[in-house]
Amino acid sequence: MRRGIFAIVAALLLQGCISLPTLRYQPPEGATEQYYARAVINAKAYSGYNIKGVLTAQLSVAPEHSAAQVSLHASLASLQFEFLDCEDWPSKRSHFNSLTDEQHTLNDYRQDGVVFTQSREGGHEAVSVSDFPINQTPFNVASSVTDKLNFYDLVALLPPKIELKQGAMLDVRQGDFHFQYEVIGLTPTRVTLRAKASIDSGLDEPMLTGWLDYDVSTGVLKDARILYLFEYQDEGEHYQVDVLISLHQRYDSLYSPIVYWGSVLPQTQREDVLNVRADNWPLHHEPDEYSVRWEQAIEGWIPEIQVFSTDDRDAPIQLRVYSNGPQPYGIRDISFDDMDGNAVTPLYMSEPLTDRKYCLFGDDFYQEYRAINLRPDSLSTKGMINTTLTVVQNREVEFISVPVNSGKGVYRLQGSQITVSEVGDRIWQIQISNPVNVLLGSLDHRLSWGLNYTAEQIEKVSYLYSLDSPEFELKGADESLLAALAREEVMTMEVTFAEEVDQYIHLAVTRFIPAEYEYRIPTEVLVGSVAEQPPVPRIAWEMDTAEVLMLAPKIMTHNQIQAEILVPLYIDDDCSIQDLSLSNDSYPKGWKREEWPETWNDEVDYIRYRSAARGLRWANDGEDIEVEIHCPSYQVTELRPQQDYIQEKPWLITLAGDLAALPASQMFEELKVYNEQGEEIYWVTPEPDADFSFPTMKAWGTIARVERVSRQAEPQIYRETLRFN
Repeated sequence: MRRGIFAIVAALLLQGCISLPTLRYQPPEGATEQYYARAVINAKAYSGYNIKGVLTAQLSVAPEHSAAQVSLHASLASLQFEFLDCEDWPSKRSHFNSLTDEQHTLNDYRQDGVVFTQSREGGHEAVSVSDFPINQTPFNVASSVTDKLNFYDLVALLPPKIELKQGAMLDVRQGDFHFQYEVIGLTPTRVTLRAKASIDSGLDEPMLTGWLDYDVSTGVLKDARILYLFEYQDEGEHYQVDVLISLHQRYDSLYSPIVYWGSVLPQTQREDVLNVRADNWPLHHEPDEYSVRWEQAIEGWIPEIQVFSTDDRDAPIQLRVYSNGPQPYGIRDISFDDMDGNAVTPLYMSEPLTDRKYCLFGDDFYQEYRAINLRPDSLSTKGMINTTLTVVQNREVEFISVPVNSGKGVYRLQGSQITVSEVGDRIWQIQISNPVNVLLGSLDHRLSWGLNYTAEQIEKVSYLYSLDSPEFELKGADESLLAALAREEVMTMEVTFAEEVDQYIHLAVTRFIPAEYEYRIPTEVLVGSVAEQPPVPRIAWEMDTAEVLMLAPKIMTHNQIQAEILVPLYIDDDCSIQDLSLSNDSYPKGWKREEWPETWNDEVDYIRYRSAARGLRWANDGEDIEVEIHCPSYQVTELRPQQDYIQEKPWLITLAGDLAALPASQMFEELKVYNEQGEEIYWVTPEPDADFSFPTMKAWGTIARVERVSRQAEPQIYRETLRFN
């Protein structure tokens, strides 16, 4: 009986009565998907200036089970955008955040959302229940660009009904676009579609390309990257616009605007080949002094993470990752727990954009950092931030031999693939492909490799750079833009061997080993509210305040034609420089203050003052200059434990005696606190509802020593006579 059923099924397949499985939207009942979407925009005018913008949204998607057709409902949880008009300097900045209390422009649109319905041809139709207020303030500043971004037509949240087989294709219409989908990747759990689209019916010159990843069994969209090119005119200017759209279920997978705007291809000698000097050939060597130092540098290195409060109610919490280190890192799975330990959802996330060169990076008293703005969907920001940090902390070398047969060979290693092929007399191309880490959600599968040969066995080495993307093509888009769509990091090397290769290509593969760290960090509001809450240490800076206050200005001449003074930045506002008095000219001369500080050998920042007399130069020899600088003088006194203060917790003290009677503002300014390593740390600023108050003081770390740095009534006077010979 069973054999008969198989025979019938086989016959129906042969007759075409039963088609191959197709991708269908069939999520579990009650399932809701959360997405982060970002559009990075670069509009270039023919006149030379450009407009840059970033739109970041959070979407909530759920199936419409009551509908007669397959459909889903997408609602907008939040939207932030920032635009920089670079015609003038400084750049004009326009921004919007749907979470701002006063801005209710998007309320109706957010609540009503968009309904996706499967079309007969297998694509989708997207219908907005209410219109997006594109011509209203503040959206009208960018309406010329955003009017072209029909996001719900460009990204198929509802999967196209395409056959689940490698190479299958489907042509559909979505809004004003003619789309063509093709299956370019298929595993038991995921199907990857390549998309290209144009406005007209022909696809010879598409204006859009990219890829979309779906779950095979449910049809739920997991990840997508789309590159879209178009042109428009506004106020007599003609613009060419490129937009990268990324949509992911993890915020950390969104494509960085800085990487997109700043991406460039390597400069090569004949556009696609870079010949390598023999002393730079990637030959495997035993560890030298440099590599040993490198190993020591990465061993145990972990980027510091801090959580700060901000004055921005759209983003009252800012997570900062201090990334000035030797190794790559990744941060993911950010969440917020309230005081009861319950996860607060949704947690709105965004990244600050400024008109600095490195827009997503800032710097403070620590070092350069990457910032992520957070806003929990609750009235209070008192709680804990959870996140996972992945950082490369070790590496190991493995020697492999790739077997070759008929001039070809393949070797697979932990998700990466090494391919070798003979392309000429003793000339071999070696290619290694690594999955893109952002799609993996970790730093796994990071491999680099070298040749396990001596220099005498090699004649020539070249790196090859492809000028064409094998998977994605788009007229008008250069390789640096298409690289944003890459699903693999590919490196190709061409090697000319001194002798014929016999049976193997010998390589040394370096595997970078990541480690994961779970963080649970109290918010600044929590630390400032609860005395019992242990703080995360915050180091003030490398030199303690008392030491810097004692530094003297530097008085000198420059090339015997100019007087210069360097005043430590920390005390610059409190110092005064007296007017110059020349030995043969009683007319006082002034000083010109440089705008930016500079760091000297003592690693202290100084402000430079230059003499402003006679065009900044001294015309005559033999003149004497009396230079006098008045700066505050300070006295440093170490406080005595159990007498001047009582330490209740490692991070908490209560002042006693006369100090407790002084104003709190004075003590927060004069008292400096140090940890067990002798590093100065900060005092915690108490919140209005804190369960502790002055004379109790809390520090950002363990309190090992407290000093009082008090300003004296009489200033410190520095006087020097300079002679120009």
